[in-house]
Amino acid sequence: MFARYSVLLLAALLAAPALWQAFVVGDLDIDTALIRYLIAVLVAAVMLAFLRMLYTTYQRIHEEHETERQLEEMRQAEAERRAAAEAEAENNGPATA
Repeated sequence: MFARYSVLLLAALLAAPALWQAFVVGDLDIDTALIRYLIAVLVAAVMLAFLRMLYTTYQRIHEEHETERQLEEMRQAEAERRAAAEAEAENNGPATA
């Protein structure tokens, strides 16, 4: 879960000021910057896991609605076929003269 590239990239963006201060400016201790990066990895993992959960929930609901729509279309088509068959049976009934 923590080793996804998206998590590591988001963590790098979140910890970018600390990393910049440590590696470029030199005002911050490198250990402190790396600890902040590790904390950012945890935060990024939770944030992206929440977004993935929302997406999968939406996708499941969408698939359920799509299945219901397809079933309703099939029921309507079956009702139309039955009505057409009944109308044809009435028209082709026994001929009385």
